[in-house]
Amino acid sequence: MEQFKNILKPFVNMDEMLSALNIIEILKESSMNMKTQIINSYLNKTYNEQQISFFVGKTKIYKEYYPQYFFQNHKSLLDFIELKSGTKNLMEFEYEGENCILCSHKLEHFTYVESLYYSLSAGSIKSKMKMKICKNCNTKYFLSFYIKKNEERSFFENTIFKKNIAFTIETIFEIKLLDSLTSDIIHKHSSFIGFCNAYNYLYMLKNQDNPSAKRVKLNDKRLCETWFLYSWNKKYFIAVFCSKMEWTNTIDGNLTFTFDGNLKVRRLKCLFNGLTTENLEFGTLQTGCNKVPSINNYLCDDHKKFDPQLSFNYGNSIYKCLSSQIKLKQSRRLVDTMNLVIHDAFECNKGVYYLVDYNDEYPFWASEGQIPSELIEKFEKKTKKDSVIREKSNKFY
Repeated sequence: MEQFKNILKPFVNMDEMLSALNIIEILKESSMNMKTQIINSYLNKTYNEQQISFFVGKTKIYKEYYPQYFFQNHKSLLDFIELKSGTKNLMEFEYEGENCILCSHKLEHFTYVESLYYSLSAGSIKSKMKMKICKNCNTKYFLSFYIKKNEERSFFENTIFKKNIAFTIETIFEIKLLDSLTSDIIHKHSSFIGFCNAYNYLYMLKNQDNPSAKRVKLNDKRLCETWFLYSWNKKYFIAVFCSKMEWTNTIDGNLTFTFDGNLKVRRLKCLFNGLTTENLEFGTLQTGCNKVPSINNYLCDDHKKFDPQLSFNYGNSIYKCLSSQIKLKQSRRLVDTMNLVIHDAFECNKGVYYLVDYNDEYPFWASEGQIPSELIEKFEKKTKKDSVIREKSNKFY
């Protein structure tokens, strides 16, 4: 036992010693004074430089008693375990409490649920959420909420003060991401879709050097729901955006509410402008159609024939869009054409537009002049041009 204490000295336990060894390895090019300061700051100790220097000397003399390459090889060890076991070391999230808040019985681990974690600095990450259960009252506990036996869901009192938040089982958000969205809404007049597009595009670019690290895109509906619930808890904006709420008292003094899943920050109207009305003072006024647009359309049921939905070949699937959405992403020639793939084409009075992507599942439209001629020739050879190009007339073109 005394020999073991001498190995640890000046540290009092194995945790302290391993932490110090890790710091020493990371700061191996730094001075002994710097190493001592960092170790003391991290461990909340007051070791002097001589003690740390003596410890470093022991690790070099008695190499067989100290880990030499463990910290350098830790990443490769995790990769090896993942390769051999076929499983990835996923981030875990769970409710921190140990007892049921309804009946005070001890909670037990029940299972894990696959989830997606959206981080401001790291993008989307596959993770898992631990589900705890109270076997006395059959209440299920997750990261930010609990579900009673009657399926009534309630949020915990301190939800907004945590680092991460989850209002569903499948999705977890970093609080910093939601606060960043709040800032963009106030100062940049950002929309939920615009914020999601920027977020997804940013991490698509970051992953170009590592195609295997494919990320799941942030969904604007999930972001919208989470932000409204989070903002309501912080008393932001919810009085403006949410007019219909169902309030429910909970046992811990909180209130929960439910709002329409189709909630919109602004009400849309049909974009058809061909309707007029007669006014005694001003004469004929162009009012347009005041009906609500159809689902997946900018026009109502009466006028959607002016903007038909079209279908195009896209890899092994079908890409659907409205005729008014077929627009060039940019007017200048495409700079990067190395990974450009042509999937389908559309003929209009402006020429032929091609449905393309960079083999990354982010399709966009490009004209003949933007794409190298050899790619177009290769595409036309692969698929007969007459059968591929959609000859569909549209008044917008």
